[in-house]
Amino acid sequence: MMALSGRSAFLALALVGAAMLLSACSTQRSGRAPVEDRGTAVGAPVPVAVDLGPSATRPLPGSENAGAPGYYTVKPGDTLIRIGLDTGQNWRDVARWNNLDNPNLIEVGQVLRVVPPAVTVAAVTRPVASTVVSATVVPAAAASAPTAAATPGSAAA
Repeated sequence: MMALSGRSAFLALALVGAAMLLSACSTQRSGRAPVEDRGTAVGAPVPVAVDLGPSATRPLPGSENAGAPGYYTVKPGDTLIRIGLDTGQNWRDVARWNNLDNPNLIEVGQVLRVVPPAVTVAAVTRPVASTVVSATVVPAAAASAPTAAATPGSAAA
């Protein structure tokens, strides 16, 4: 038999390896992957529908303001930080304005206030005690003109 040199042996091994890879990729399985269905076992509990009453269908907080200016309706994938960035507000302010205990728990469809609430200050009117200040106003031209003091012997003859 003929012995292969180092380079020839490497080339032969590379060709055999490539042929094996190509043949492995081209084979097709006849069936699907085995899947075990564990939900239909004998004695397994069967889910039962539970009626939660009218509280289960209550509207989300703030839904009465949906679409109003200054309010935002949460969409899938929204976070409080993203809502704050989109509306130009700090997420902490948005959480405070909406009384959110956990800012990580917002629901799709929930309506959030994204502008500061209007500050309602009770206006108290009191009469202002006036103090009268009197001053003498001197015209500017008279105040800046030099005054000539008449002295008894300085009259011109």
